[in-house]
Amino acid sequence: MNMKRNGIALLLLVATLSSVAGGSSLKLGARYKDESNGFQIQVPRKWDQVPTKFQEVAIVGKWAAPRRRGWYQPSLIVLRFLDAKVEDAANPMEALKRGKPGYGALLRFQPKDVWQYVERNYIVGEKDVVERKDEFRMSSKKFRASYRIYKQNGGQGGDSRREREARAVLVAAQIDTVEDSDSSFGVIFTMSDLEFEKWEKGVEALIKRFKILDDDGEEEEGEAGATDADIFVDSTKKPEAWREARKKKLIPGWAAIDTENYLVVYNKEVKRSLIKKVAKHIEAIREQVFMPMFPPTKEIKAISVVRVCKDRSEYHKYGGPGGSAGYWSRGDEELVFYQDKSNKKDSLRVLYHEAFHQYIHYAVGDVAPHSWFNEGHGDYYAGHNYRSGKFKADVFRWRTGIIANAIAQESYVPLEQFLKYTQGQYYARPGLCYAQGWSFVYFLREVERRKIKKYKKYWGLLDKYFEAIKKNVKSVKEQGLEGLREPVPVPPAEEEPATPEAPTLPRPPGLEQPFPGENPLAGAGDDPGKSKGRGESKSVTGPRITGIKSGLDAAVDQAFKGIDIDQLQKDWIEFSKRG
Repeated sequence: MNMKRNGIALLLLVATLSSVAGGSSLKLGARYKDESNGFQIQVPRKWDQVPTKFQEVAIVGKWAAPRRRGWYQPSLIVLRFLDAKVEDAANPMEALKRGKPGYGALLRFQPKDVWQYVERNYIVGEKDVVERKDEFRMSSKKFRASYRIYKQNGGQGGDSRREREARAVLVAAQIDTVEDSDSSFGVIFTMSDLEFEKWEKGVEALIKRFKILDDDGEEEEGEAGATDADIFVDSTKKPEAWREARKKKLIPGWAAIDTENYLVVYNKEVKRSLIKKVAKHIEAIREQVFMPMFPPTKEIKAISVVRVCKDRSEYHKYGGPGGSAGYWSRGDEELVFYQDKSNKKDSLRVLYHEAFHQYIHYAVGDVAPHSWFNEGHGDYYAGHNYRSGKFKADVFRWRTGIIANAIAQESYVPLEQFLKYTQGQYYARPGLCYAQGWSFVYFLREVERRKIKKYKKYWGLLDKYFEAIKKNVKSVKEQGLEGLREPVPVPPAEEEPATPEAPTLPRPPGLEQPFPGENPLAGAGDDPGKSKGRGESKSVTGPRITGIKSGLDAAVDQAFKGIDIDQLQKDWIEFSKRG
């Protein structure tokens, strides 16, 4: 992504889609009291509360305006800044060398106040500050605050309605107690300039009424249960503390259930029947399908998180990429998807796809196969059906129309090129490549599963490739991670404009960039402008597959040694045409 620094032009990536929510003022609703995090705020009426990610340290509250198609979505976040009981580490990377950084180390490298947070997470400069109140008057004399308004500069400076709709505004406030305290708070509002004209008084009223709650001091040490620090414990060593800390951080309206290997967190508006299926199916597909096909290198003791949002709107507010139906994020250690009320079975297909990526992460570690292998398998499992307690392979209908057309028109990617496609090449044509990846993996898995002797020479080919990848992991790491510095942009699906994600903290120290094997921003929408059949416009996002030519391509050469690629392509096409 080559983006120029242009004031707060990048405040939110789709600011140009902004539109104003009528001419009404900002109406404040009920007070939200969070005793656990020590604050009270009067949030805008009808705004939705958004879950905070478990690993977020500073963000303690998120809200977003009701979603409207094609409209810029204003947001509100509350941040808490704690005095760090720091560990002895000179910098974030030093903390990481010891393994997973402790809570104290994380706090040490977090922003110290809201101004530092804005500086780190938004592209701003002094010229963007249009108003500054170093002594902002609060409703209670127990608190003091400072207040700044940032407006986008450069290229969007006109005063027409359209130009003001497209100009981003950020309002930030730092709030402290007059008496000494071990924590302070920040409030950040984002909106368009035209909205700010209508909402300024409401925004100021919200900040003025913000309260920092007194610590009652009644809890004695050892009686408080799980703490924020327990979010960062090793789930393999302290599973109960790990689970309890996450349950404690759930916002109102959310709940969790435990399974042997997973913690399923969900919005209570999701149908209970779906949650029961999620809990049952994810354990079953792991035991019946993933483990036999990809035996773990060692016993998996880690607990995995599965998050189920109530609908697509909530999924995007939480951070789901535009044009996607689900994603696995290694950095957040979460599999996230939503309840699809239009087709209940589609929700489970997304679960199966993302569960594969999640399982592979814990089963074999930092292994980054080519995208055709990783996404192809995710879709292969998405086509499985669960009947009478057993998973059985079947065709994944989301991909059939696209690959059938590509084969008929000979517009598919020749296998000789496709087998060594980098992640960037794969995501540049996501609709076609996801369909072709599924079709090719389905062919190789099915001819072996059905024991079709005509194709016996291809039996075990996928397993040979994966074994070669694992053997090459060391050399792959030593030769660097090509393409790791920037996430790959993906066009949003036409029917669902990309929703800007509310600002979030950087990843834990030293982990700000995506990981090998993970890309939470990479979606798989269909090729723009092409017709879509039922279900084919949907996609699931997968891990970041880094294009490390030497290590990855060597695995292809090793696994496919002695295979006539031209003949393999003919056989794949022949099999695909027969269905």
